[in-house]
Amino acid sequence: MNLFEDAEADDPYGDVEDQGIDYHELAEQRQAEQESSSKMPGGQQQMINTGPSMMSKQDMAIMKAAKRKMAINNAVNNAVNKVLQEEEAKIDSKIEKLSRMDEDDLEELRAKRLEDLKKKQMQRSKWLANNHGRIHEIMDQKQFFENVKSTKHVICLFYSKTSKW
Repeated sequence: MNLFEDAEADDPYGDVEDQGIDYHELAEQRQAEQESSSKMPGGQQQMINTGPSMMSKQDMAIMKAAKRKMAINNAVNNAVNKVLQEEEAKIDSKIEKLSRMDEDDLEELRAKRLEDLKKKQMQRSKWLANNHGRIHEIMDQKQFFENVKSTKHVICLFYSKTSKW
């Protein structure tokens, strides 16, 4: 199909000629351009870039960088996939282990969980006894050091009543 036939196929109302475009002339120009670009002076055919041998040094450097980047991306993807497969295998084994549990195993899990909850509650009550989770003002240096030495973690704010903030 030439340009005129394409235009007629796309023009259901038949008003292509009204636009002042000569599609026959455009088709002849394109054909002439294609013929002139395919032949070089002296009757030789134009060489087609078929690979890196025809590329400039800058293009080759860009291609090498892109290949390196792709290799790095592939290596990262392979490493991530390997880690994901290992994690999936661990989770699958845990699920299988849980699915094979009977009542005795479930009771053992409940006992462990209850023991952990009791330990946490004891720790929480110990912290409350040591004034953890509370804000209090200490005026004496000796009292400050007693409080700091009695706990593992301390948050303190030093301020002056005369300061603006």
